[in-house]
Amino acid sequence: MRYRPLGTTGLKVSEISLGTVELGMDYGFQGTGHYRKPDERSAIALIHQAIDEGINLIDTAPVYGNSEELIGKALKGRGSRPYIATKVTIPEHRNREQDIPTAISRSIDASLKALQVDVIDLLQIHNMTMEMLDRGEVVGLLERARRQGKICLIGASIYEEDISLRAIDDQRIHSLQVPFNLLNQEMAKRIFPGAANRGIGVLARSAFLRGLLTSQIDQAPDAMALLKATALAALEEMKGEVSNLSEAALRFCLSVPNISTILIGTRSGDELTSNLAAADKGALAPGWLERLRKYSVEREPLANPANW
Repeated sequence: MRYRPLGTTGLKVSEISLGTVELGMDYGFQGTGHYRKPDERSAIALIHQAIDEGINLIDTAPVYGNSEELIGKALKGRGSRPYIATKVTIPEHRNREQDIPTAISRSIDASLKALQVDVIDLLQIHNMTMEMLDRGEVVGLLERARRQGKICLIGASIYEEDISLRAIDDQRIHSLQVPFNLLNQEMAKRIFPGAANRGIGVLARSAFLRGLLTSQIDQAPDAMALLKATALAALEEMKGEVSNLSEAALRFCLSVPNISTILIGTRSGDELTSNLAAADKGALAPGWLERLRKYSVEREPLANPANW
């Protein structure tokens, strides 16, 4: 496993991190063999395997089913543990202004209890909005929790480029978690360079586009015909460089130096082994990033899995 700096935080994180949404809830294409989450024993074994393979960052969230509890059980009794990145969801509808401080405090305490830790290494604002950044209240409350010793670092999980650009300017934010993959390369234009200039770490999610950029592509619904055709065209061009679509998707992301770590979701040990073997081959040969730019279809609504 290779490691990269998480911005200027002083942390070095594995270039591949474990995302756990697939462990805590059903995820992917409904009606396929990859949709159902694994049982608790298998999920815990997978977390152990990831750590043994050198993965030192695990990403989760309270809304990912029981993933926080699974991580807590998996790490209990182990001598050393990986960094844990979880999230806090800010309520959209509230009757009183004090609901936000209460919601954040309760969320942090619930995560600490579920994860069975004394401090959260990285707490990310889930689905950060422009309003949150403009008001500054939410980040301020997380900064207070950091001074209290409940969290170490503050991050933001974001979908949109404009909000990401605004977040880069906030000196209190240490990392961004943003979507990036072969079919959605938007963040490479301004966000990655901007984050690097500010010393902000970057966690890239959706490398496999919720399973589309894997062997599951044949099971994609008809509505994703454009995404499917584009991905297969990219794979055809990469013939001889990669052996399959999953490898193409992962090594494409690994070729971007400004990414601190790539979050991958997997629901079995065999899948994890296969993904890590692909990652071990490293970045694509020079020139491939430029050649593959034409396959970015970020303006297509379904390139964002939030629209699925």
